[in-house]
Amino acid sequence: MKSSTIRALDPCLVCGDKAIGFNFGVLSCMACKAFFRRNAVKLGTYDFICPKDGDCSITHTYRRLCNCCRLAKCFRVGMQKDLILTEAAKEARRQTVAQNRQKREQETKTKCLDLISTSKIEHLSYYQSSYLSQSDQILLENIYNAYESTCMVVKNSQHPDFPSRKHTQLFEYLNEYSSIHKVLIEYFKIIPEFNSLCMYDKICLIRNQFGVIININEAIIHPGITTNLVVSLSNVYGVHITNRLLKSIERIIPFTHDPIVLKLLLIIVTFCSGNYRNRGDNDMDQICNDTLSVFFAQNIYVELLWKYVLSRSSTEFDVVKFFDKLVQFLLYLLDVHLLVDGYINNQIHDIEQMAPLMQSMWPKPTNDESNFMNDMDTEQY
Repeated sequence: MKSSTIRALDPCLVCGDKAIGFNFGVLSCMACKAFFRRNAVKLGTYDFICPKDGDCSITHTYRRLCNCCRLAKCFRVGMQKDLILTEAAKEARRQTVAQNRQKREQETKTKCLDLISTSKIEHLSYYQSSYLSQSDQILLENIYNAYESTCMVVKNSQHPDFPSRKHTQLFEYLNEYSSIHKVLIEYFKIIPEFNSLCMYDKICLIRNQFGVIININEAIIHPGITTNLVVSLSNVYGVHITNRLLKSIERIIPFTHDPIVLKLLLIIVTFCSGNYRNRGDNDMDQICNDTLSVFFAQNIYVELLWKYVLSRSSTEFDVVKFFDKLVQFLLYLLDVHLLVDGYINNQIHDIEQMAPLMQSMWPKPTNDESNFMNDMDTEQY
């Protein structure tokens, strides 16, 4: 069976426009779906009369010229009137969908809790001491508190929702995120291993993991999927990329029930010295100058995440399963953002209207690093 993203590119069997899926039993576009729902129920109470000979051409261009022939073609290609829901049936269906969604969310949460039970960070002292040393616990508390005092404080005071409205332009969407990203950079500067790197390496790390960092950070401060997000992504990226991005958000949800995992993952991903972006600049093959320091820093937090998960799991096998799922998710996320980068590369007009920090994520070969360095050096935003 074809996926919904592939079906969206197939032609409507009624008028030939791009279909959105199967409606009333037939692959059709949004316009013909609405037309059939509105007019099929009128049969017997309304006379549909063709102004010509009853054989009008029904195409994307001329479909509105004759309702009689259009409705006849709807039935001819197989649309079924009995599949049109009454208002009572619609309400019952909405309630069923809501109940199923709630059930799925509860099952997802339960599965996650079977592996890592949710608790407050203040309870770290009760974890199995054989896995987490006192210095490990202090480091975990510092990570938690540093994130809460920067990203979460600004989120609560300035960005309770993101996006705050339904965007129609790419540059507007990323410009709203720009101030959130500035605060995230401020958080990274609190991490000793990051702050000790040279400016060039800091820029490389933030820039090279940009898309993945956004996904993980947003899952922490703005978990879930809102109407504003779905509409904005659809307007900005189109159906295919939006479906992939929404899928990545769904796949990260099981990890959001723990107060530490994603905060550690955010640091681990940032300390990836390789460049996994899909940009059009000439510096794609450049990596960090001090790759050894970056590698050692990443190892510190990978080992800490392992011990943290182990301290909250029944067996080592559970930890292996957890990391397997985590790696699969990261690989999926990298693939999605290669697709996003490739799309944004071609939106030159939008890039030119982005805020300086966002624009610096897609640098031109001749650009200097002034915009990025200004943000990296700023103490307050």
